[in-house]
Formats: sequence, C-alpha cells, structure tokens
Amino acid sequence: MIEGDARGVIDFVGAAEASLADYLRQLRRLQGVGGAAWLCPVPAWLAAGLAAACGCWPGSLLNRDSLRMLRQGSTADPAAFAALLGRQPLSFRQFGEVA
Repeated sequence: MIEGDARGVIDFVGAAEASLADYLRQLRRLQGVGGAAWLCPVPAWLAAGLAAACGCWPGSLLNRDSLRMLRQGSTADPAAFAALLGRQPLSFRQFGEVA
C-alpha cells in the first residue's frame, strides 16, 4: 500500500488531444493491422439508446456515463502529470517509439 500526504486528482493525459477515431487508427498501425479502419458514425439518438441498453449489463464499457464523457471530450492540462513523471508526457502518436 502506498501511504503519504498527497491529496487531489492528477489527470493522466498525453501531450496531444485526439479524437477516438485517430487514437484507434494509431493503435491499428502499431499492431500492424493493414487496411483502412472501418469507422461508422452513429447518430446521437442511436448512441443514447445503445448506451442505455448496454448499461444494463454489469461491466459494460458502453453506458450513459461513458457516452457523456465522449461527448464532453476528455482533455485536461498535462502539467500535473508532467510534474509527476518528471518529464513531458508523450503524445499517443509517439507510442511505440520509446523502449
């Protein structure tokens, strides 16, 4: 167990903002998955219905809370995370470059 006097929340964020689509494309590239990613825009009304329905299953990654987070955007200032790391955080575009 880690003990100490530190209090608060540190946002674990990278150096660059990204859309979910860009992030998934980068992960595909790093995994060597060829071809274009197949991404399908989902209308807001359908996403809301699916999130409500999927939220009924325990442990579902799609629920009203996760959809709200995606809609709001999940970005934050990386300064506190950089201080914790002792360096600037990487961009998701740099994944795989550092050993």
